[in-house]
Amino acid sequence: YSQHRAGSWQPPQPQPQPHPQPGSVSHRHGSMSITTTSTHSSASSHRSRRSTSMPSSWSDRKVCSHPDPAPHLNHGVRHPAPGPRINPNPPAPPQYAPHFGIPAIPAPNRPQPMTTLAPPLRNGCPLSPPEGEIVTKHTFNFSTKSWATVKIRVRIDKYPFQEGTLRSVFYMKDFSRPAGPRQDYVAKISKDPREPVESYFQDCEMQALAAYLAQEFNKLSLPKKIDYLEASVIECHDRVSPVPGGRVVFAVEPYIHGTFCKYTNNYGWINPGAPRNSPQTFSHFTHYFSQGTLVVVDIQGITDEDGNDHYTDPQIHTRPGLPSFGKADLRAEGIQKFFETHECNSICHALGLPRVKNGKVIHDTSGQQRTLPVPNPNLIWELKKYCSEARD
Repeated sequence: YSQHRAGSWQPPQPQPQPHPQPGSVSHRHGSMSITTTSTHSSASSHRSRRSTSMPSSWSDRKVCSHPDPAPHLNHGVRHPAPGPRINPNPPAPPQYAPHFGIPAIPAPNRPQPMTTLAPPLRNGCPLSPPEGEIVTKHTFNFSTKSWATVKIRVRIDKYPFQEGTLRSVFYMKDFSRPAGPRQDYVAKISKDPREPVESYFQDCEMQALAAYLAQEFNKLSLPKKIDYLEASVIECHDRVSPVPGGRVVFAVEPYIHGTFCKYTNNYGWINPGAPRNSPQTFSHFTHYFSQGTLVVVDIQGITDEDGNDHYTDPQIHTRPGLPSFGKADLRAEGIQKFFETHECNSICHALGLPRVKNGKVIHDTSGQQRTLPVPNPNLIWELKKYCSEARD
């Protein structure tokens, strides 16, 4: 989603009720980076989410509780759904790759009510019943090369709490999780009812691959760690698609708490208000580790109190001839745009990451202080082979 501040005005917000028991988490509204690109994001939008894979020191000790963002969705509660809510930062018109360049920041739109409803259940109600609804959840783990497919009970809100150019974002409770903050999730659905189901799985694939690359990056024992939220796809069997014969699916991930920052986009933009080394070094590392077959960009997320980063919603550019990651995969042009604006920093030099200039790889190990792992050029083929098994 494009992030825009709507001046200093903020709509009145209801006071959320605390959770009945402590836990950890909160959320940043997931951005859809398939055709839209946020070339001018606010570096301090308050959003959040939580990953079950985050280090316990952060998830349990650092964020012990947060106000319940959607108490009306708790199990058995029959309160009406609040809304429609006001979107204080409506997105600007989308900029479509690869023709958008780096556009000027448009004037912010006026706050608008978000009247989009979740696809209705068979009884016509968009709000899940008090006991929840049964859905099928698909989660891919790149390390084990396996999909986990389970039936879970969830409760999805009636109105979104955030909207971007392409997607609406709803609060969701996952009743398969322990009661309290760990049940808090967000569910994202395309505004285009004809959006292919494939695109939801593709987003999940990208995030799983990015998470694997983050684990490899962390093995270099740098002072600050990074990880990606666990993304999943749920299929709602009891909901009716506006497209005859269509399937209702959502992209879901945990709701966490923190200050959200977008560091880069998928076309070489770097946030001038967030001069950090780790996000850019991670992208550079992904290009090295994949032997030039890909680069992870669109780096965005939150930083915890220990200085570790927790990212979400990546975009991956791939080399021509390999399977693509959707419309925002700009292939060789996207990889080139990253290296056009990337200036190797002290971490890049310490790792001895090879520079790329005008398509040529330049090796300089004069300042290298770490031994880099052996590259794996088959990452994308490995991913696509196993991910396709869950789409049939």
